[in-house]
Amino acid sequence: MQTSYTNDLGRGLIGELATLRPYTARARVYPKRRQITTVAVGGATDGTYTVRITSPAGTRPGASAVDSSFVASSSSADLIGAGLATAINAQVELRNLLRASYNASSDELVLTAVRTGESFTVAFPSNPGTHLTQTATQSPVVADLPLGVGMVSTDGDTCAQPSAVTDVLAGVVKRGRGIEGEDDNSAETHKAGDTLELVTEGDVYVESEQDVTSEEDPVWMRVNAGAGEIAGAFRISPDGTAQVTTLTPGAGQNSVEVSVLISILTGEHAGKSLTLSALADGSMTATEVCDAWRTQLNADAFWSALLVDTGTATLILTAANAGFTFDVTNVQGTVTIAATTAAVVDCVRVPRTKAKWLRPASGSTSAARCAALQLFGG
Repeated sequence: MQTSYTNDLGRGLIGELATLRPYTARARVYPKRRQITTVAVGGATDGTYTVRITSPAGTRPGASAVDSSFVASSSSADLIGAGLATAINAQVELRNLLRASYNASSDELVLTAVRTGESFTVAFPSNPGTHLTQTATQSPVVADLPLGVGMVSTDGDTCAQPSAVTDVLAGVVKRGRGIEGEDDNSAETHKAGDTLELVTEGDVYVESEQDVTSEEDPVWMRVNAGAGEIAGAFRISPDGTAQVTTLTPGAGQNSVEVSVLISILTGEHAGKSLTLSALADGSMTATEVCDAWRTQLNADAFWSALLVDTGTATLILTAANAGFTFDVTNVQGTVTIAATTAAVVDCVRVPRTKAKWLRPASGSTSAARCAALQLFGG
């Protein structure tokens, strides 16, 4: 009798373990959020200032709207803001809804909900000089969290989707209980307040934005999500806007070494630099200087893979990918350096020591792609 087998992982569910290997996970809470509303106090016209706070029906006993006032007479913005905070905190009906404070350094009245998930609105029925302005509100509504996305630790107990280029992958959101083969009855998302399993070591199917063609493809994690994108989703290449910097040598420079220093600002090669130089003899044109620079750049395999050069009497340097940022400084001679296009970095590279692709996958949707990552902890 002959037995055959295959080591193909097949197609699993996003957030599901991809193999039977042991795995390690951390328990982290996907936190709920309190509403925080900020009111700028921009002046000190005499008169009565009133802040009306309205909460949804049933949130607390009593009237849905409560007015708190402060009468200003030769007062400063600080006195008005502090006076309104005191008046609001004195309202018995509001004590179970929010607390008020005044920040004198920023001239802001700050209203913070007592409990997570509860909302309120703010209005100004009496506002002399229109000095009270609502400037910001942190919504208490937290979107459901997709499965199979990368997360970052915010403290020892909670986690969040990545949002900055300095964020470091802490683990991948694992699917919850209730998986029974084809009859999967587990939730497709987690709710705010849920305790998550973050897989830190092991094999897991992840949210992938691109086809994974090889296990050797690099692993990138999205930190800046636009329409139709998910923070924490994984990719094989960075996304964003590539940096463009234009260098223009001055004309008629005589017996001067015209040189610039290019330095890498971010990523695994941060701090690495390259000097481009050309000796101007008085008749050397800007085009000739740029040609000399271009020859030096293209002779270096490392740098020519990172920067694309174009231009004639200028050297236009374009980052080969959006995950690469660089700086150019004038070392000697006359060179005009212009930031033509600022870099927008939407993804961060996950080191190969932390994660690698375990299974190539392709398809028209993320569910069809369903690539697997092998996580190494750390």
